[in-house]
Amino acid sequence: YEYSLVLKDANPLGLPPLSQIPSPRVDLSLLANLSKTQALLIKVGLI
Repeated sequence: YEYSLVLKDANPLGLPPLSQIPSPRVDLSLLANLSKTQALLIKVGLI
């Protein structure tokens, strides 16, 4: 499924609005080092 980035478009049928989907909390200061960034993204399930 894909969500449109155009605000006027409807959500995909049967899926919640993006505003209702929780996202992992990521401390952006931890992203300065590439290897640590990759490890953090793996830890939170984004890659």
